[in-house]
Amino acid sequence: MIENYSSAFGAGKIRLGRYESEVEAYILQKLVVRQAEATILMARHDLVFLPAAHVTARSCFETHVRIRWMLHPIDPFERETRWVLHLKSGADQWSKFEKSPVVSDFWRAKFGQQKQALDTFGREISDLLTKEGYTTPGKSPNLWEMLKELGQPELYMFYVGMSAFAHSNFEAATIYRKNLGCGKELGEFVSARDWVLPLSVVGKSLFGTSLRILELVEAPPDAFPVSLANEFQELLGAL
Repeated sequence: MIENYSSAFGAGKIRLGRYESEVEAYILQKLVVRQAEATILMARHDLVFLPAAHVTARSCFETHVRIRWMLHPIDPFERETRWVLHLKSGADQWSKFEKSPVVSDFWRAKFGQQKQALDTFGREISDLLTKEGYTTPGKSPNLWEMLKELGQPELYMFYVGMSAFAHSNFEAATIYRKNLGCGKELGEFVSARDWVLPLSVVGKSLFGTSLRILELVEAPPDAFPVSLANEFQELLGAL
């Protein structure tokens, strides 16, 4: 999939650059690719890397949902309002650094400059959109809300399952523990079948966002065939 996506993108008729949302989607797709590659590398190396694979697969899935949500509106200017919200997530991060009580005045000023730069650019884009009759929402929806808009709320349960490993909650350690109390059995209970979830998530995430990006650049339709997804499903079934 990754090889076909790269080749198909290069064969596209259109070069991205007119809209910030489209360029950002292309950049975020690079994260999807690398997170998918990391998951695959761990699977090939040793099945016991399952906990880390859940973390990279979760990140891959979340990035893929954000791309699809940002590009969901037909109107490109509506997509730009969503890009402004995405930009705000960067400003929010620098704001948290700036407000940290453990940083020096020097770094506090540096963090503030980074925040100001993003805030200013986002405000300028928002003002231009407002003149055209578009309103930027006050805040971004959460992942559940994004999935509902995309018509796939059922995928949220997979995100919750993988989040257990990202946050190390009690359920994450069940691969090393069976039962509770006096009936507790310790070990490392990982099988090939357990890898179906992370591999399925990264494969479907990669395929879905690749199709959307390739639509934007008008890549040849046969350059990224649906047979790739079908073959992937057959391999998962064998696993």
